[in-house]
Amino acid sequence: MKKKVDKNISMVGSGWSFQNIGKKFDSHVKKSIPFYDEVHELCLSCSEFFTHENATFLDVGCSTGTLIKKFSKKYNIKNHKINFIGIDTVASMINEANKKNSDKRAKFKKISILDLNYKNRIDLITSIFTIQFIKPNQRQKSFNNIYKILAKGGAFILFEKVLANNSKFQDIYNGIYNDFKRKNNFTEEEIAQKSLSLRGKLESFTSIENKECLKKAGFKKINTLFKWLCFEGTICVK
Repeated sequence: MKKKVDKNISMVGSGWSFQNIGKKFDSHVKKSIPFYDEVHELCLSCSEFFTHENATFLDVGCSTGTLIKKFSKKYNIKNHKINFIGIDTVASMINEANKKNSDKRAKFKKISILDLNYKNRIDLITSIFTIQFIKPNQRQKSFNNIYKILAKGGAFILFEKVLANNSKFQDIYNGIYNDFKRKNNFTEEEIAQKSLSLRGKLESFTSIENKECLKKAGFKKINTLFKWLCFEGTICVK
């Protein structure tokens, strides 16, 4: 049985899946995640402190390649050999990313961060609301791998939906966030179905838990970059 989570997206059964929604993802995510474009702009601004003429950028969970396209446009500089890599585990996302990006410096691969083994060190790694979909018992491995492939002095920018540190604050955050979705024309049924579909798929950590994972991976320089209710950005420098 199909259940609507957006005007143009239906889920079969009870579980959320990114499969086969590549063409509809961009419009859905902008309505679902507050300050989504501003998050991208913040990543672009931060990148200026970690780039050089032979830099490599990696976007983990690149979806349809929107951030990579913005990076390639920003760094369309003559004689610079900056490379952009986007990885995602969903084929339809990679297909849309390839369609969207004509820059030959941009490469997209269907692979998980858990399996990525990149020999050349990467100067900037971004992950925009992606790690939260990795099983909790594999999350530390994700952070370990990110630290491993990051260049010395490079940065990792992580955006995640986090849990509040107590149930009262979580209720407040959930209420305000649902109001945000209503303002973006989600119906009550769509809000409820999306919440149900994410059970067992999106398992958020608290801010403290994420930072502990980052520390265990090896990061010592960690700072909050952005915060709106349960939506949080963190920057780490190796």
